Amino acid sequence: FQSSLNPFAALAAEQQQLQPQQSRHDVSDAQHRSACRLCSSLHAQLADEHRRGLLWNYVVEYCFGVTFDSERVSAVPLPPTVAQPKHLASLAEVYPDRRLIGPDSFGAALADQLLTASNVVLYSFRCYGNLTELADSPVVLPPELKSAADRRLSEIVSACRSQLTGQLREYLAQPDVLTECQPEAAVRQLLDVALRLGGDRRELPPLVSDFLSASLPSGDADENGPVVKQFVAKICDEVMRDERHFESLHCPLLTDQRLMQLLRLLASLPTCARALLAASRLRQPLAEGAGRQAQVGTALGRLLSPSGLPQLGGLQQPDSLFPSASQMTQQAYDAAERSLWDLSAANLSQIVSVFKALFRSARRQLLLWFAEFLEANSGKAKLAARHTMDPVMLGMSFASDGCCLNACAVLLQLAGPLTDPVSDRLLLVDPRYVRSDLCPLRTLSKETSLSGSIGGSASSPSDSTAASFNAEGPTDPPHVLTELFFLCQRGVRLGFALACEQLQEVQQQLGRLQHAVQQHQQMPQGHPAMASHTAALERLTAHYLAHRASLRSPALLDPLLGFLLATSRLLTHFALAPAPTLEAPGAPTRWSRLPEGNHGIIDACSDGCWWLHRLPESLAEGVVQCALFFRQQRPDMLEMCPHSLEPLFTFLLLFMGCPRLLRNPHLRASLAEGLCALCPLPSEEGAPQVPTHRREQLLASHPLAQQTAASLLSVFVSIELSGESVQFEMKFSYRRPMYSVLRCLWSMPAHRDRLCLLARQAMRHLDDAEAPLFLKFLNLLLNDATFLLDEALSYLTQLKTLEVQRQDGAWPDAGGQREREEAESQFLHTARLTRFHNQLSQDTLQALELLTEAPDVLSVLLHPMLADRVAGTLNYFLAHLAGPKRSELTVRDKAAYQFRPRELLASICRLLVNLSSGGEPFLSAVVRDSRSYSPGLMQSAAQLLGRVADPGLANSFAEFAEQARLAEAARQAEDESAEDAPDEFLDPIMGSLMRDPVVLPSSRVTVDRATIQRHLLSDPTDPFNRQPLTMSEIIEDADLRDRVRDWLASRRK
Repeated sequence: FQSSLNPFAALAAEQQQLQPQQSRHDVSDAQHRSACRLCSSLHAQLADEHRRGLLWNYVVEYCFGVTFDSERVSAVPLPPTVAQPKHLASLAEVYPDRRLIGPDSFGAALADQLLTASNVVLYSFRCYGNLTELADSPVVLPPELKSAADRRLSEIVSACRSQLTGQLREYLAQPDVLTECQPEAAVRQLLDVALRLGGDRRELPPLVSDFLSASLPSGDADENGPVVKQFVAKICDEVMRDERHFESLHCPLLTDQRLMQLLRLLASLPTCARALLAASRLRQPLAEGAGRQAQVGTALGRLLSPSGLPQLGGLQQPDSLFPSASQMTQQAYDAAERSLWDLSAANLSQIVSVFKALFRSARRQLLLWFAEFLEANSGKAKLAARHTMDPVMLGMSFASDGCCLNACAVLLQLAGPLTDPVSDRLLLVDPRYVRSDLCPLRTLSKETSLSGSIGGSASSPSDSTAASFNAEGPTDPPHVLTELFFLCQRGVRLGFALACEQLQEVQQQLGRLQHAVQQHQQMPQGHPAMASHTAALERLTAHYLAHRASLRSPALLDPLLGFLLATSRLLTHFALAPAPTLEAPGAPTRWSRLPEGNHGIIDACSDGCWWLHRLPESLAEGVVQCALFFRQQRPDMLEMCPHSLEPLFTFLLLFMGCPRLLRNPHLRASLAEGLCALCPLPSEEGAPQVPTHRREQLLASHPLAQQTAASLLSVFVSIELSGESVQFEMKFSYRRPMYSVLRCLWSMPAHRDRLCLLARQAMRHLDDAEAPLFLKFLNLLLNDATFLLDEALSYLTQLKTLEVQRQDGAWPDAGGQREREEAESQFLHTARLTRFHNQLSQDTLQALELLTEAPDVLSVLLHPMLADRVAGTLNYFLAHLAGPKRSELTVRDKAAYQFRPRELLASICRLLVNLSSGGEPFLSAVVRDSRSYSPGLMQSAAQLLGRVADPGLANSFAEFAEQARLAEAARQAEDESAEDAPDEFLDPIMGSLMRDPVVLPSSRVTVDRATIQRHLLSDPTDPFNRQPLTMSEIIEDADLRDRVRDWLASRRK
């Protein structure tokens, strides 16, 4: 090295001058060696710095195509992307080292190049690619630089990349300020790189992804840059470009991996993510048709559209996964269903990846977008809209069912801890949020609350404190889990629950169409009506199978089941939590505990109404609907669920047993149907057998298991009570699943003992001011059995008349086409009502038959207040099934109308045999029924039973018939003794002799005790003046009772 170029030469000279001249020749050997080492080190450092400068210069020349050395313009080895390096003469004059570009001059050199480049983005991308190539394969380096490259190359490449992307971000933020390029031109340059580089490749090249990720603005300083907004808007246009098949599982958007990867990249950058969400916002979210616009008019809505769920009304046809659906074997259906699941899971994974990136980059904006999307489609959940709007118009007004279902699935994936029922982070959910001004889900906040009033217990806050608590809820921004919880609730309602309701509607349509096809099978093979019905049946079957398979997808149901259990746990927690106080004004932060021991459920909910008053009842409705779906479509998932089912069981029992927690009688009645999902019931005929061990254990070991029977009977009775009454016909539909639960409980000894205990308690409290629960239950069960069976037999008689007219050809001659259609419609309507009443009456009789197996229940049924009713009811139906009128019930296809006369006759006879074990009181009640009883009827019934039932039942009934004949002879003698009884001895209501007369306190009328007990079970008023009345208020008339007994004794003598 020359001394002029050596920065350490002066240092060496100074050291030499400091040494005394006289000691120059006396330097020791050690000092000499030290000086030599210092000199060598200085020379090595200078050599290393020189090679580093050469390496810097080479990297810049090779990757960026610029140089300070005019002699090297044609000598630099360049990559294919650089045609010829550019000599930066003006800059070379400025910097001291006029031949090498180093770290101090690279920024200026790059800025000069970007100012003069015709396509800044494309030039930057090529330079970025050259840097990446050089870092990955440094073989192009000259041999003299390779030793330095081992240590320095990655550092230099990283510095160049940082400088390049930094200047490019500044350019994209203000392209018209830094250059003469307009923002529109910069956007086109970005689109060229993002969408067109790589030719026809369907994937985004990794180099392009890395370049855009590093170059696009990501900080708040570039928030208002027009280029980013326009670029994101153009990408959104690309997403919405394909107007065809965007709702199909094979949507081109999801198969275009380049576009999907680009969306994920934009979503991962905060600035671009906010621009993407801003571009997808609705201008008028509450305008008519905004729901559909949220799907088809926004990029995120289009992203949520691909689904295998067919749209009712023909806007979207089901995918061709179920060809020849009506002839598919179970094996073929299973294979097609798995294919649909795999494709749906793959699509959902791509969709979720974009939304998760958005959630990390712009969480608040994303949650607001979901809220607006759900609000725009909130009208879809209204019953009137679904039943009055034409399906096509409904599809044009709101997002498709598949889009809403995907929104539900995405929200569940974002929910995280909300799908884990054991997570303590569930306690972060604040129930006051939904009623506050902070909640954008205005439709949800206006819904009816779970409970009707705020608890006023001793632990409740004072009036002033409660007023402050009740104002508007929290004022601080809510925790993200609170927002997600209510968004998921709304998503489940609009997505999953509505899709389940649609599935039921399609299933009902399919049943009606199958029945119509069966009715037209007598037509010739080529008849147009038959061909039309067959084609419609094929289409609807494919629709149903695709709909069912889409909802059964594990990718959707796995997180949904966790969310169902988590919601159940939270609702139970809020039902048991104490009301807020001044010391603890916020939401409870510790889990509420169930009462220990056998305390009543109602006692455990002293303060729960305070929190439930803030929650909409749709939360409980969603739990029930989801539980019903799992019971009907995926019971196997209940057995294989990784979480305990206890939260769901606790919620159902608690809200069934405590009416104050749930104000809506319809919803409370449906809880019993939800309880069916947790009962180990046998699989339906033709369905695969599913294990029930886990649910059996739940019913046996749950802390509230002993309350199951009481909760069930409480709901059964409350349907009928004043103030909680429901539509007359609907109460039977609500009670039908209760019979299934009752059969399940009766099969388990522990629960059977609890029912018998309730029966014994009823016997001890018959005269209480309020009738005991079990007595109310039995009374309503008898009412239902009487009404339903009577209606079923009546409809069967009408149906037979219509069948005769239809078969004899009377309808075609009755008038024109309109009259014939009305006649056919009336026939189908009568057939549906017949099936409905037949099925329910048989379920009711079977429940009554089960209960009569227990002596404790028999003692209640045989009480004078019920014995005559039971006997009269059974005699009446026996007369229809075994008497001369039975020919009126003969219809063509009994199975089609759920009419099983043999099973019905056997049930009634078995009931009579079971009740006859009570001895003379019931036999007397049977023969006192002069309206229907006769020895001939019993003999005819015994003969029929011998032909259709097992011999044991037939023999038992024959013995009962003989006992009844003997009791009839005794009754006749008794009636002769009671003839010409004084009027004061006769019951004014029934006209029979009073055995236990009592005085009604307000009307002062004397009636028989059994008569007034029967009346008060259904109507708690005095029958003569309608004043309130209870059994505890009646007055015994001992004097009249004694006189009646004395008179009877004298008559017998």
